Amino acid sequence: NYETTDSGLKYYDLSVGNGPTPQTGDFIIMHSAIWRADGTPLGSTFNTGQPQFMVLMAGNLVPGWEEGISTMHTGGKRQMVLSPELAFGAEGIGDIIPPDTTLIIEVELLEVIPVPEPTAQTEVAEEDYTVTENGLKYYDIRTGNGPSPEAGQTAIVHYTGWLADGTKFDSSIDHSQPLTFTFGTGQVIPGFEEGIATMKVGGKRQLGIPP
Repeated sequence: NYETTDSGLKYYDLSVGNGPTPQTGDFIIMHSAIWRADGTPLGSTFNTGQPQFMVLMAGNLVPGWEEGISTMHTGGKRQMVLSPELAFGAEGIGDIIPPDTTLIIEVELLEVIPVPEPTAQTEVAEEDYTVTENGLKYYDIRTGNGPSPEAGQTAIVHYTGWLADGTKFDSSIDHSQPLTFTFGTGQVIPGFEEGIATMKVGGKRQLGIPP
């Protein structure tokens, strides 16, 4: 029942998703489980409940895994059989994956986050900002329709930061990698966390963060 590609990758769709297919440079969120061909388990994020986050590009995954996920649709689950040439080859990885080991991988593609196009700072009239008790100013450029983050959850955001004089000092878009952090644990500055707290997934907000 496997499909076989030109490279020799074998795959079978346990369920076919109906979301987008990832493109090179996209940020992907997935669950995975890996076995040797003899059935020896090598690890699973399905068991931990903590998915993997990464940018889809050469070198972040072994060739067969990268090829296999590149034709999946978000929401789908696929089993892949990777020959040694598409996995860790004649070298392997120590005692975990001996040389010339065939791997079986099951992947569930949870979400694909495309890299947004760089944008200039949105001009917002002073009276259009909402101001919180802490002095944080915010304006919703686009309101999302998903949930708001809760303490302990993993937040994944793209951002661009400017000084008050308009000088850009950093942008996750320039790095092609969104910022990933545990919400509510102080991993980002207080104004950033407060501003995100009332956002909804899919939204875009401008924050004016006082010193």
